[in-house]
Amino acid sequence: MRRSPTRAAIQTGVFLLLYIILAYVCIGLFHWAFGYFAGLTLGQLVATAGATALTMRIFADLPLSAVGLHLSKPSLRNAVLGLAGGAGSALLVVGSSLVMHWAHFEPSTGSGANWRTALFFPFLILAGALAEEILFHGFAFQTLFRDIGSWAAILPVGFLFGFLHNDNPNHTTLSLINTAAFGILFGLAFLRSHDLWLPAGLHFGWNVVLPLVGADLSGITIEPTGVTLVWTASQLISGGKYGPEASLLTTAVLFVLLFYILKIPVTKQQAPLLSLVSSSLLPDSLPEPPADSLLPRTGSNLSAGSPPNTQP
Repeated sequence: MRRSPTRAAIQTGVFLLLYIILAYVCIGLFHWAFGYFAGLTLGQLVATAGATALTMRIFADLPLSAVGLHLSKPSLRNAVLGLAGGAGSALLVVGSSLVMHWAHFEPSTGSGANWRTALFFPFLILAGALAEEILFHGFAFQTLFRDIGSWAAILPVGFLFGFLHNDNPNHTTLSLINTAAFGILFGLAFLRSHDLWLPAGLHFGWNVVLPLVGADLSGITIEPTGVTLVWTASQLISGGKYGPEASLLTTAVLFVLLFYILKIPVTKQQAPLLSLVSSSLLPDSLPEPPADSLLPRTGSNLSAGSPPNTQP
């Protein structure tokens, strides 16, 4: 199968149509059953997984796991490396602000934090990270990656990832730039691992640590542990009400994360959607000539310069 931008556009369009339909149904249903935050997160995960499973089956006759969700030891290794990178980056932002006395901890009041919240919160953050990675780096992304090229897919999808956060409360220009940079790094992580476990681990690690230490996450205050990170620095350092993702500290740490992604010992896995295209523009083998052809058939044992046998 050769590269085809037209095929990529059609398949991506079908995926997006199925996702929009399923998201409308699933998010509404889960919102009714579990409330706003849990309904949005779980509904998006079910819709994204459902649309991916359908398009994988329709266009590639492959299961959902083939999008980069195979369970194996290499997958676990990549997920742990991602988790360490994402969590470490968040801790680096918060730790540096504490060391420089730009922020300090205070008990939060009226947060409603308890052990149930603390247990359920990581599950929702994980569901959200998986949903976004399947959506942004799953079937549609890998189809574009295959048919138009790696960076031709990574860069626009990263920018789209950032742009779609412009509906988050208290967003700023810097928050959109940093979020787009995260999207590009998550795409780079897929390029290195050819699975979703590395980018999902990075995504989850970052998203779970910030609320645990009392920082706002993408303009949303969660406070699952009853602790608040109070900033005394300017908005460029703190990120303001949006949180550290709108901070210059995060901008700097993104370069550290880039170095981390490039240097860690990632296990590159099989990506069935990408392998549908041969690495060569030519077929792997030439077709056999017809029986009455004057050309030698594949595997003939003619010596150099000897004419082919044309006898019946």
